[in-house]
Amino acid sequence: MPYVYSASHRVRGTGGGFVSYSIPLFGWAVIGVQGEVAAGRISQSNTFTNTHIDTTSPLFSPRTTTETYTSSFNMGTNGSVLVKLGVPVNISRLVGSPYPQTVLIYGLVGTTTARIDGTYSYSGINCPNLAPCVGATSAYGALNWSQTRTGGAYGVGVEWAFMPGVNLRVEYRYTSFGSISQNAPIAVNMLAGTPGCVGPNCAAVANINISNLNFQTVRVGVAVGL
Repeated sequence: MPYVYSASHRVRGTGGGFVSYSIPLFGWAVIGVQGEVAAGRISQSNTFTNTHIDTTSPLFSPRTTTETYTSSFNMGTNGSVLVKLGVPVNISRLVGSPYPQTVLIYGLVGTTTARIDGTYSYSGINCPNLAPCVGATSAYGALNWSQTRTGGAYGVGVEWAFMPGVNLRVEYRYTSFGSISQNAPIAVNMLAGTPGCVGPNCAAVANINISNLNFQTVRVGVAVGL
């Protein structure tokens, strides 16, 4: 059966650099574009074992199959292009400062492109229900894969202009790459207790589907105006 697992609910911190340009909008808001490169490595792995009765075996000779699936993925440096829309709020009175103090509350939407790679392995053994496991059939397969993916990026943040030309920001980002599906070749390495296998039934394909390939990040940074 296909192997499916979720890769969501991962919260990580990243680091990198960004360039942002904004212009006034309607006299009370700002709109702009932001480009960035985020460094770091995000990884996730999962192992799943499934045991079931082989319904195709004769009633007088029932057999049990145990399968183990192991997979992992990694995402490294990624780049984003986003549209930024915000509303500046003057907080000089709130913080008791004689100098202008502004906080920009903003939202972001755009795309992120990243190289995602991973590994996958499968092992299975089919045994008579009677112990010990004599006359077993076993199979194994492995795959290394890599893809360049583009996903949607959404975020909100707060940017504080605490001194002329220098801003502090805290930002939450949600990035979704959808799902990834890969096929891995499976070979029978022991048939009925005999090593090796010859014939059309000695090979198969296993499917791995990583669903909800979503990332959540919290970013803290310093912006210097030019």
